[in-house]
Amino acid sequence: MLQYCRFPLPAPDEAVTCVAPHDDAVAVGSSTGTLRLLDGLEGSTGSGVEIRAHGAAVRGISWDASGHFVASCADDGTCGVHGRRAGASSTDAGEWEAVDAQHHATPLRCVALDPRYASRRERVFITGASSGDVSRQCRGWLGGSKKTSLDDAKSPVAALRWGGAWVAWAADDGVKTMHADSGSPAAHVKPPETEFAGARAPVLFWEGSSLWIGWADVVLRVDMTVEGDASDEFGAHVQCAGAVALSARADVVLCGLAPFDRDHVAVLGFVMDDESDGDEDRKGEGASPRPEVQLLRRDDAAVVGKPEALPVAGFEACGAGDYQLASTYDVACAAGTWRRQDFSLLEDGRARDFSGENATIAGRLMRGSPPALYVVSPRDVVLARVRDVDDQIELCLKRGDDAGFRDALAIANAFPASVRRHRLPDLVKAHLDALLDAGQAEAAAAACPQFLGASATLWEYWIFVFDRRGALARLAPRIPTAEPRLAPSVYDMVLERLLETDPPALLAAVKRWGHPGVSDGEALYSLDALMVRVDARAKRDAGRRRGDGSPRRRAAVAETVAELYVLDGQARRGLDCLLALDPSAVTESSAVFDLVEAQRLYEDVRDRVATLRAFSEERAADLLVKHVDEFPLGDVDDQLAREEDGGAARLWYLRTCFARLPDLYASADHRARHADHARLYARLGPVPDAASAGPRADYDSEMLRFLRWSSFVPLTEAYDACAAQDAPLYDEMVWVLGKTGKTAEALALLLDKIGSVKRAVRFVEAHDRSLWSTLIRHALRDARFLGELLDDAGSSSLDVGALLHQIPEGTRVPGLRDKLANVFQDRRHDAAIHAAARDCAKNDCLLLSRKAVKQRQRGIYCEPPHEIRDGKIVVKPPPRFY
Repeated sequence: MLQYCRFPLPAPDEAVTCVAPHDDAVAVGSSTGTLRLLDGLEGSTGSGVEIRAHGAAVRGISWDASGHFVASCADDGTCGVHGRRAGASSTDAGEWEAVDAQHHATPLRCVALDPRYASRRERVFITGASSGDVSRQCRGWLGGSKKTSLDDAKSPVAALRWGGAWVAWAADDGVKTMHADSGSPAAHVKPPETEFAGARAPVLFWEGSSLWIGWADVVLRVDMTVEGDASDEFGAHVQCAGAVALSARADVVLCGLAPFDRDHVAVLGFVMDDESDGDEDRKGEGASPRPEVQLLRRDDAAVVGKPEALPVAGFEACGAGDYQLASTYDVACAAGTWRRQDFSLLEDGRARDFSGENATIAGRLMRGSPPALYVVSPRDVVLARVRDVDDQIELCLKRGDDAGFRDALAIANAFPASVRRHRLPDLVKAHLDALLDAGQAEAAAAACPQFLGASATLWEYWIFVFDRRGALARLAPRIPTAEPRLAPSVYDMVLERLLETDPPALLAAVKRWGHPGVSDGEALYSLDALMVRVDARAKRDAGRRRGDGSPRRRAAVAETVAELYVLDGQARRGLDCLLALDPSAVTESSAVFDLVEAQRLYEDVRDRVATLRAFSEERAADLLVKHVDEFPLGDVDDQLAREEDGGAARLWYLRTCFARLPDLYASADHRARHADHARLYARLGPVPDAASAGPRADYDSEMLRFLRWSSFVPLTEAYDACAAQDAPLYDEMVWVLGKTGKTAEALALLLDKIGSVKRAVRFVEAHDRSLWSTLIRHALRDARFLGELLDDAGSSSLDVGALLHQIPEGTRVPGLRDKLANVFQDRRHDAAIHAAARDCAKNDCLLLSRKAVKQRQRGIYCEPPHEIRDGKIVVKPPPRFY
């Protein structure tokens, strides 16, 4: 969370006695009485203002709220106020001058300048002396000075702080508070009971109307209140009170206490007893431990996170009283405006996710102004500040891996306005260079659109970098053609390099970029020049021996030629180039069909169906079915019948027609094709695999479906074709025999060749029940077959009793008892179903009879045949019967 750096000391032979920061400036007092005003974050020996303010060591420094005035006091009893005009630089020596000086008889230990010193008529500051005297100095506009004693504690004043309308000072007898405007006393906080009472003087800071006190190892917060109306006239009585709102004990002696954020306060601690703590990071090699920085919660003073021990120069010889903690936190503001957790962009060393739905998180982070903390010792000043965006980017970069670079870029992209010391192009360069050095060209290319954005300059630079690294083919798919649009020479260079190094990538680029078009008078690339180069390369490849080069690369060049012809408006020449290629080497076989359909070149491929099939059977079938008017069924079949492939192409087409054009294929005009279809399927159709061999209870092949569907296939020819194969198609043969009435032969095939009892039972039930005796005789010769027959007997018309009487004595049928139980159970179910059906039929008959009787008993509507109209008898039309 915090990072530390040594603040450059003004002079190495001087000891630092006190430090007081204000915004971006810091005042440093030395042991020689010199007051230096330096830049708060970049102070050095060669910059800033040096004021010889005192003749002895400076003990106290105080700024007003505007930062235009600074007061200091020293051991020689002098106290001075220096100021600069509004708008002048705080580090310009010519702008500072002394505006007030006071001398006391005793050494001064601390000073507090009125926060409103620059805006009030009375210029007031308060001093605390080593004698215990607390004095209020007031100087009017006419130069008069008035001194008022506020307290005489009889012990040295150890700390003095002025915050808003309140003043507090600390001595041995405790901490006293006063209403600053009226001078009315408010509260007196007694020293807490602690075994480290004399280890360190108390430290104070105001936050609004709350006073924070760090005394030895005790943290106190005292809330001040004013009863009634407050007066700004000094000497008027104002009723004030203070109450201790928080009292907690720390595990260190408090050398400094300062506000940190709205939820935490910062503590500079000193471990008094090393032996009681086993943490070696808190110990030094000498007699004294290192001081450490802790963050305490405001509500209960609990330590947050791990304390950080600081290697302050000379810490071995320093005690708790030698350290100070100063902060740039605005002590006039209560609660603060920033939060510690909002300045952490890393989680477990990795950057937070700022993309997608988490993009709103970035808007809540890095808000407010974190304070800078100054850890002061006699020989060192350590500046501690919250890590800003640049610092956290550096932490990611120090990891040196690809993830670290990605995290750094993610942070820089999420907070571009907060990046000061880094440049996004430099981060991008470091990241992409690291990826390319590691051989991860694809990852580097994938990162380019995100990090290069719409910068044409960056895109052109990295295109040439990828080209030098031999990885241009990886970047080519990501090169933009609009927003930004690069120079035409860049696109020409990319295409030329791809032609030399990676023809498939060239083909992909040409397809992606399309026609070069014209924008602002310039084409994206030179189509004519590219056609000349690619055509020359294609002719050179064609002249080589077959073994030279990669077939796929040669095919990619030829495909590029075809694509360029299409872009140039010569679609037919492009199609001829594609159809002349080896389908197995083509980069994208669908390109042929896309071109045919896009340019409606059906006539050009009408006589080249076999070639289309070689590119893609699926796309060819889609084309023939979708555009059957352009590719008549009979013409295509006749064309494929002339192919010397043993009929495979023709069978593929006829199967496509059967599956997708059944209405057209069922015409009598294609009667002969149905017979050829059956013969081709018997000869070339798929053979059942081993998994489907043996008895198959439910077998339904494509040929069987075709035979059942077609009414034009000669069944005798189909049977002969099935029987003539090396592996006869017995299932189809059984169907044909059953269809032609040769049921005995069909049953013999089912029993002897197929061996399926279920299918044999269903066949006998459906075709010829007189074959039960044949089936029973076969079953009696095979106990396994007999058992399976009994399993299916209950659901058939088989006479189970007759079957059981014919089983020879001593025949062992596995599971016979269970099989018989199932048979009888099935019979009972059949009987119950028959009885229920009979009862339902009786009820239906009864209901229909009653309905018929009621209809016959209904009256017939009739009307008189005559009516009288105007005194005359008129014959009415015949009545209607309903």
